[in-house]
Amino acid sequence: MTDVVVRLTGEFDMSNAQVIVDRVAQATMGHEGATMIVDLEDVTFMDAAGVRALLKAQWQTVRAGSAMVVRRPLPLIADMLTILGVADQLFGTAPVPPPRAVERGGRGAGPGAAGAPAG
Repeated sequence: MTDVVVRLTGEFDMSNAQVIVDRVAQATMGHEGATMIVDLEDVTFMDAAGVRALLKAQWQTVRAGSAMVVRRPLPLIADMLTILGVADQLFGTAPVPPPRAVERGGRGAGPGAAGAPAG
């Protein structure tokens, strides 16, 4: 199966982060089994809502039978993903865990988050 590139541009915060989820979901339709490559080269700003949207999009893509990885983030965004502990998952070097809190609309699915298993 081929890769599908989803290019995002601009800034993503709580006012428009859902665009990430929608764009990836649209790209996934008809491409089950493909890898969605989310290209962040032209994303100049992303806050926690944008990161959460990336995680939600990735989980939904995996649930639909495809894969999703993030590529080419600017250094500031790559650093933020690393600090938040989600870089390996989003870059495809770690497995995608079940999104317990993301699916329920909680505040995150990382260790120590509400609903996340400890250790």
